[in-house]
Amino acid sequence: ASNVTGLNANIVRSKISADGLTISYDTTASNLGGADTNIRNDAYFSVRGPDGDFSAIIASVQDQTGALDNTSGVSGEVGLAADGGTIAFETRSGFLDPDVTFNNAINIHLRDPADGSTEILVPLNTSGSRPNGDFFNASLSANGRFVVFESTATDIVTETDDNGAVNDIFLHDRQTGETRLLSQRTDTIELNGSFQPSISADGSTVVFLTANTHDVADDNGLIDVYAYDVATDTLTLVSTSSTGEVANQEAIAFSGGIDNSTPSVSGNGRYVTWTSRASNLVANDTNNT
Repeated sequence: ASNVTGLNANIVRSKISADGLTISYDTTASNLGGADTNIRNDAYFSVRGPDGDFSAIIASVQDQTGALDNTSGVSGEVGLAADGGTIAFETRSGFLDPDVTFNNAINIHLRDPADGSTEILVPLNTSGSRPNGDFFNASLSANGRFVVFESTATDIVTETDDNGAVNDIFLHDRQTGETRLLSQRTDTIELNGSFQPSISADGSTVVFLTANTHDVADDNGLIDVYAYDVATDTLTLVSTSSTGEVANQEAIAFSGGIDNSTPSVSGNGRYVTWTSRASNLVANDTNNT
């Protein structure tokens, strides 16, 4: 790109669309576009223009009219649909969608880079009102129709939430309005939370981390990776060896103060990658990292 000016803070957790034209990321930098004065972590997206250069647009403090609100930043990862049509980020600010009552909860915002519009993802609870918890860590299918996210809410769906106000994984269909609870099964008692969800590009598979046991073979009492099949409504333990041996260490890792533990799933849901210090998943893994 031409006329590049050095940033005054790092860019982290970037994503790029399948066509390479849109990039999403978060940063505390304040010199990307002139509108950011809150010295907080903010969500940005950059779109490649006809000249090949990327222009940075701040999503989390600027609405489609150009009005600004620098009172709140974002927390967590910024999501991007593979088609570049939807960007997801989380913030406590109610500025970007005045039609939704601001309740000081963390809400997921969905931004359309094409027209600049922003909506708040608010799957209503069984009483028709906003659920009683925070929403965060959104992941989008390729076309932006399906959004998987974490929430501490206990009243999003009709199923009994027996683990209280700890994180669960939900899948929301923006086309039909349906919301599913993925991380809780009728045949298990859940005392722990589930977190770090990721959805396949085709929307068929969701992977996430949990210390709960959804498989009789899962006897390690550790954080493991599970895959949810949307079509069959089934959960499968993923973090095992090729012979079915359960991992002897958790599927979680931090590096340089950044959480690198979110599992990834291929576009068709067949392949899953994750980080682990386990030594029994493949042969000759003896480095204890």
